[in-house]
Amino acid sequence: MFKAFEPAWRSFVGPLQARSLPKHTIDCTRSTKDNTLKDDVIESLVVAVLSVNNYRLEKTWALLPRFRVARVTDPKFVVTQDLASLTVLLSSSGYDRGTLTGLFAERIKDLMTAIESGELDELTGALQSHDDKRTEEILCKVRGVGKRVAANAIILLLSEKK
Repeated sequence: MFKAFEPAWRSFVGPLQARSLPKHTIDCTRSTKDNTLKDDVIESLVVAVLSVNNYRLEKTWALLPRFRVARVTDPKFVVTQDLASLTVLLSSSGYDRGTLTGLFAERIKDLMTAIESGELDELTGALQSHDDKRTEEILCKVRGVGKRVAANAIILLLSEKK
């Protein structure tokens, strides 16, 4: 697993139930859209970005159907939205963290901009080779993504490999 953060993420995940985590294949290619990341990978990245500062992975994952309806997981849509609109979409989807919601809207926009620009195209290879260090390096290039978000993403993306 994510060796550098194993003690940290084990204490963070705590009572996280395996059944509450998504089960992904490591086939990360998408054939229906222009960018190279599969929808479930993008959704996991969105959940990882939003699951920090005492907001649990399970709680954010439960909001995923609402995020889909609001198109918060659609990179092409998100990059065209202003931050105020994204903040409203997050809040109306159940992710209302008060004044922090705007900050997370900005992080989601930065993530989606990175996906659309191809900045995360190398993520596919890193995931397929189970290279946690490279996965972290790629993710941490995105503005607003740090080691905690990278650890969350790896937990979600490789959860069936535990």
